[in-house]
Amino acid sequence: MVDYLDDKFSSPDPWNYLTSEFEQLKYRRQAEVIVDRLPHPERILEIGSAEGVQTVTLMDRFKEARVTCIDISGQAMATARKRLLPWADRVTLLEGDIAICAKYLKEGYDVCIWSEAVYYLGAQVSLKRTYQVMGQVVSRIKPGGLLISANTVDLPLDIPEAEITAKPLVECYYTLFSSLASPASRSVYIDEKAGRIYEYQVWAFIR
Repeated sequence: MVDYLDDKFSSPDPWNYLTSEFEQLKYRRQAEVIVDRLPHPERILEIGSAEGVQTVTLMDRFKEARVTCIDISGQAMATARKRLLPWADRVTLLEGDIAICAKYLKEGYDVCIWSEAVYYLGAQVSLKRTYQVMGQVVSRIKPGGLLISANTVDLPLDIPEAEITAKPLVECYYTLFSSLASPASRSVYIDEKAGRIYEYQVWAFIR
């Protein structure tokens, strides 16, 4: 998984997070869920932060928040370090596999954003281990805090992530999260990106 992601991120912005209105809208929709329910978070955990594009949205929207970013790709983190220099006093970047480092995270996050990444965890470890890691992450969120997760569903078969985003698997992850925190909202979006139609869901859970 590390080799695959490092190879992808060897080219800048491989999924067009920075330039795609589809991706930018997805970030804004997640931020709006936070604003509606917890408008002034002090500590945010972002799992699968990639090159820090969504992190910039968080920095701009929540100007008092401190954000801890975790990503498994060294290539992505190298880009994120440069992109996030203007917010260096508020951002902590951790390179690592959430399956390993979840148990070492500090407690007390107001918000955890775990988007477009949980299915990578599910692809590399057992379902039992996936659930255990989810539980470790949720336990680091304050009581009353939020877990936000956006996940693409049923990517086209010519995309490498097609198998791991199959709808039954995504539904399984939703069920697992729902057993660890209280479901607060679940929105389904069908939008166009680069001439193709995609579905993604934005979930919110309360610890």
